[in-house]
Amino acid sequence: MSLPNKTYALLGLSLLAQQAQADIYHYNDILVGDRAASMGGAYTAIADDASGSYYNPAGIVYSVTGNIQGSMNALHQSITTYKNALGGKYDWVRKSSVLVPSFFGIIKPLGVGTLGFSWAVPDSVLEDQDQIFYDVNTAVEQFTINVNNEGKTYVYGPSYAIKFSDQFALGITLYGHYRTQKLINNQIVEFKKTNESDPLDYEWQNAYFQLEEHGFKPMVGMIWSPMKKLSLGFTWSKTWVVYSDTRAQIACRGAENLPNGSQYGEGSVCQEGLYDLYIAKSTYRRPLPHQFKLGMAYFANDRLLFSADGAYYTVGDVGTNPVINIALGLEYYMTGKQVLRMGYNSNFANSPVINHQLTDQAEHVDLHTLGMAFTNFSRNSSFTLGVNFSYGEGEAQLFGGETLVQEVEAMTYTVYITASTFTF
Repeated sequence: MSLPNKTYALLGLSLLAQQAQADIYHYNDILVGDRAASMGGAYTAIADDASGSYYNPAGIVYSVTGNIQGSMNALHQSITTYKNALGGKYDWVRKSSVLVPSFFGIIKPLGVGTLGFSWAVPDSVLEDQDQIFYDVNTAVEQFTINVNNEGKTYVYGPSYAIKFSDQFALGITLYGHYRTQKLINNQIVEFKKTNESDPLDYEWQNAYFQLEEHGFKPMVGMIWSPMKKLSLGFTWSKTWVVYSDTRAQIACRGAENLPNGSQYGEGSVCQEGLYDLYIAKSTYRRPLPHQFKLGMAYFANDRLLFSADGAYYTVGDVGTNPVINIALGLEYYMTGKQVLRMGYNSNFANSPVINHQLTDQAEHVDLHTLGMAFTNFSRNSSFTLGVNFSYGEGEAQLFGGETLVQEVEAMTYTVYITASTFTF
């Protein structure tokens, strides 16, 4: 943001909504399940533990134990930097740090199949931005911004799988969906005085955004092993939102010496030198995409496994594009009790590429993730320590109503610890 004059002082309602829902631009934010997460999520053709309920419910019927109970705790941190966003010299930096109990699952043989229940947190953010920018340009003396953005997405529910043979199985998961989001954004812009005797001229805004969303997410999966060393998996899933409550409000004061409405252009909400309050409510239920996954696993020998997944997401909410993501995984038994796993996955944005001639566009950042984990098995339990690192570059438009574009650099890492117990 170059801020050539006072018209750039505050952000509008459209930016408020964009900040609060930044997570909706990606589908693979937090990988759940220790084995799956360390293999980049390339798990559709394996899925033979409790996390199979999340990746492919057909796989849980192939578990080698009668009961598996697992839990996963992850430290998820991210830094997003909008380069030279203010005055062409200051970076706009958003940081998030959250400890997430990201997965719990249990499976047990029941009747002719296997029953499971799982709970997962595939997305979580606890973001803070506290920055003060001085001498931004010839018009702005100081710009202060304080942001707190908190949100989580939960899925939870039962799974059931039936094995028709050692080569073929079908499964289904019926997840409930719950998402919550809360954003507080406070900004003050102090303008430079023409004369020392002039009164302080400033603009101020305090914005609040809250969202609560409920729905359900069915998943149908199959696993087929056409030969001894090869396994193929397929899943379909989709989330339907059945209830949504969104509330937003802006309290603001316009600067004294500006023409009415110049803060936002035509249709401004802040009035010159006056305090105003604006409240908006919505029950809009955003449409979410269908997800199709195809996976392959190759068991080279009793110590080495390779896996690969391809995922296709159809068009979801207004303004989104279809997306294809890929994942690759490797598992190697160093000994009978120590396992090393590695993985890669893409996390491409569903938003269109930024057009430098348009305004008010969603940010577009494509992410790539590398992961590694070490697992140690004892007689009836296992312990896993792993880390995933994501990096990506792209573009964004931080400030509503303008064609200015900022370069974006995003980094995320997740450190996770998992303990599981096995009962025969």
